[in-house]
Amino acid sequence: MNLERINHDGAKRHYTEAKRLLEPGPHQNLELAIAELSKAIFLIDTEPEYFEARGEAYLLLRDYKTAVSNFRQALKLDPDNAFELSRKCSNLLSAQGLSRLKAREFEDALHLFSAAIQTDPSNIYVHVHRSLAYIGQGKIPEALEGLQAYLDQEPESTQSRLV
Repeated sequence: MNLERINHDGAKRHYTEAKRLLEPGPHQNLELAIAELSKAIFLIDTEPEYFEARGEAYLLLRDYKTAVSNFRQALKLDPDNAFELSRKCSNLLSAQGLSRLKAREFEDALHLFSAAIQTDPSNIYVHVHRSLAYIGQGKIPEALEGLQAYLDQEPESTQSRLV
């Protein structure tokens, strides 16, 4: 068996174990999942799903900067799937942001929504979500900018006319 095959098999084992550790439940261990994914990436650093999974783990740990960095690396490795992956990453960040918004953790929500916009600027609903976080912080001018960005991209939408 050649070294490349050994590395590939080892990386796949680490990735599989990491995915198991990321599943919700009593066995979930985010730090160990990140360690397993880092081992997989050390062995094979060209698999976008390894970076995507590690980004999801960092997202759950609320390490948003590192999560976005991993998502971006996944995007670089899979340019043919860039739109789908950037939208998925943006939606993951936005979902976490909505969770923080509901918990009235406006600063965390703002960081998540901003990262979601950076990841996929065409995801216009995130602009509205970020505006809600700004409103929660009492930053009305910034909130209005986000709402204007939404209106600029959806001028014909019935929903935008109601705003």
